Amino acid sequence: MEINGTTSAKLERFDGYWGEKAKIETVIAEYVPNGFARAAALRTGTADVVEAVPVSQIATLDENLLHEVAMPRTNTLYLNNKSEVFSQLELRKVAAAAVDREQIIRTVYENHADIAEGLLGPALAWAAPIRPEAAALEEGKKPTVKKSLSVPLPTVQSYQKLQHYLSSS
Repeated sequence: MEINGTTSAKLERFDGYWGEKAKIETVIAEYVPNGFARAAALRTGTADVVEAVPVSQIATLDENLLHEVAMPRTNTLYLNNKSEVFSQLELRKVAAAAVDREQIIRTVYENHADIAEGLLGPALAWAAPIRPEAAALEEGKKPTVKKSLSVPLPTVQSYQKLQHYLSSS
């Protein structure tokens, strides 16, 4: 075995292993942090296997090179539970139920993602029994709100304005 810092590693088969002999003698792993570079390496044949190709690059790859697997990776909606609205559990459930997960998968992930199932997604099979909030929402037990409430949502534009303000002061 040969490790080159954070850039690569060369792994060699251990022929003294007691079990079935590995079919590959040597694996050279190069750590490529840029997803576009990983996709290009797969597209050009520079790499045989890559992980975590950006969704925007999938259409540029030969379909025969792709094999999708569920990954234990999620995107999260953070709710400020110190606010008047989200300090209430029921209202946090309402906000979670209001997110159109299918639309996010269609538009952001170009249909290359799974619908989130609670805090821990479907790639983590061991977590299925501890997803009661997902089961409750699926069964139509969505919480109701008795009065109208206002929730400020920051946008990219408001974030850019804040950044500009902070950098100019």
